[in-house]
Amino acid sequence: MSVHTEFRNRMYYNQYMRFTEKILVALLSFSLSAGCATQMEKSVKDGIYSGASQGYGGTVEVNITIADQKITAVNVSAPYESQIVASSAVKLIPEAIVSSQSTVIDASSGATITSDAICAAVEDALQKADADMDQWKDGEPVSIRNPKKDITTDVVVVGGGTAGLSAALRLRQMGIDTTVIEKDDACGGVMKDLVSAVQIVSSKTKAEKETSETEDPGNSEEDHEQSSREETEPAGTLEDDLAPYFVEESGMLEVFMEQLDGTMIWQEDDLGIPFEDELLETDPYHEAVVARYDTSANTVGELLGKEAEVSGARLLYSTAVISVEENSDGTVVHAKSADGTLYTVTCTYAIIATGTWDDGEYITINSKLNEDDAHKISQQNGYEYVNGNSILMATGYQPDDHTVIDLFDHLDGLLKYGGVIVNGDGERFVDETADRQTVSNAVISQQQDCYLVLSRKGYETFRSRLLKMELDGETKDLISSDEGKDIFFITSKGQINDVVPVGRVIQEYEQSLSQLSLNDGYEDAFGRNSFKGNLSLENGIVLIRLSVFSTGNTGGLSVDNSFHALRADGAVSEHVFAAGSVCGNVLKEQDAPGLRTAWAFVSGKTVADEIGSVLAEDQLNKLLEKETEK
Repeated sequence: MSVHTEFRNRMYYNQYMRFTEKILVALLSFSLSAGCATQMEKSVKDGIYSGASQGYGGTVEVNITIADQKITAVNVSAPYESQIVASSAVKLIPEAIVSSQSTVIDASSGATITSDAICAAVEDALQKADADMDQWKDGEPVSIRNPKKDITTDVVVVGGGTAGLSAALRLRQMGIDTTVIEKDDACGGVMKDLVSAVQIVSSKTKAEKETSETEDPGNSEEDHEQSSREETEPAGTLEDDLAPYFVEESGMLEVFMEQLDGTMIWQEDDLGIPFEDELLETDPYHEAVVARYDTSANTVGELLGKEAEVSGARLLYSTAVISVEENSDGTVVHAKSADGTLYTVTCTYAIIATGTWDDGEYITINSKLNEDDAHKISQQNGYEYVNGNSILMATGYQPDDHTVIDLFDHLDGLLKYGGVIVNGDGERFVDETADRQTVSNAVISQQQDCYLVLSRKGYETFRSRLLKMELDGETKDLISSDEGKDIFFITSKGQINDVVPVGRVIQEYEQSLSQLSLNDGYEDAFGRNSFKGNLSLENGIVLIRLSVFSTGNTGGLSVDNSFHALRADGAVSEHVFAAGSVCGNVLKEQDAPGLRTAWAFVSGKTVADEIGSVLAEDQLNKLLEKETEK
């Protein structure tokens, strides 16, 4: 055999061996994968099955889809769980179950109970599919890793509503590093949606205020406050008006009165919050001390949100607090965002400004975002918590059993379309242009169903506004199809729904119109001086039944008169403060027009000033220590 032949034979042999080796490897791999596939097959029936389990706030329900003996989809319904903290669990746990074909999942951090409930609900559904549960629980737990971020700041403000933003903006004015944690995707709280709101603006009449400013221009904030106290009516007049609304033992009425005028100046001069010129005369005040916000450009909440965006504060949107841990050096706040990011925020001071939540018999407006956070914080850290009562308003409209819309926010624009409020006897009993609290109190005092009366055109305008709001699909469908509850359509030709004596309403309305045309200064018995002719059976009339709803609860964290949170054992928290309506031992259940909005601004600014003075003193002491060491 020649050398060339031997070389060629060896080459063919080597190629053959390499080919054979590849075939054997492929066959072995196929065998192993087939064995694994056989091992992964689980005993279960194809189909769609439902399951349920108890979560943190209520029942968690799932629907699972099984095809070819595998779970291909897990859909979760968890309406009672925390909307922010649990959102990542609702997304990530089902994905992990589908990818691993197992219910053994490590809980999503910050939402352990919800995560476990989803897995348990899936197991409940699997049992209905005759699954071999030992197979589905076999194997190592699948771990879900949440991204983590650490933040160090001077002050954390929990809640981006009026009180929280007032505190944050004041802190930033003093150059203090501030972080705001807000559950919503924007700051502003309920005030960002209110187009008609009022506030106590001064303890003096408008004339006295203008005189004071003319005689003493350019003075400092402290001079303004001193001048206000000197030139106002005899001490105690506004305090007497407000005394029934404050808890006497809190000592906060005195704090409120001391800070009110200075806060008002700060709102106008520094925050640029506009008020209408006219001061309103309304009960229970002996003088006109209440003004409407001028919301022609922005609502107050929108304006505060814009100020926060440019203030330099660190804003964590769609983020909820999990816990607040206080130690000798300061506070550590743990929070979780909707995308699952876990924040550890180390700070010197924390301000709790979450607002309040109500679990009473009435629907709570904005309840999806306010989930009794203050109560959870108090339970975790041993702070004293006061159980309060529902704060009720009677200007709501309920298109369905789980949604409430505050009609008062739309009332100004609807008055030209009729816009009168009547009781079940067809009687008007209140000036519809009055402030929200006055109208609400009047409705509640009737102790019967009351209605907003609109022309058909007015209702169509109102409906178009509602359809632009952030409502769920089913609610919008009811509104767009005119099938929402508590709405009654009355025409001369169609079926007349005799809810109230409509003829009487129209007759009195037309009388007011004729009086107004004869006398430019006309005011009816309820103080209203603006009517336009739009109510008639020929064109159709719509009645909207007014619903009572809750804006929160008078309960919350107990504070001292410097806004420090109080512990259940009576000790004063050094590093945790509270501001706004979450101060549970300050305001009573009854409300006075403009009081709670004024309290939000006053408490937010005052807390910030308190913290600012302490931080400034600490900084001065550190500088002195350094000088001493030199």
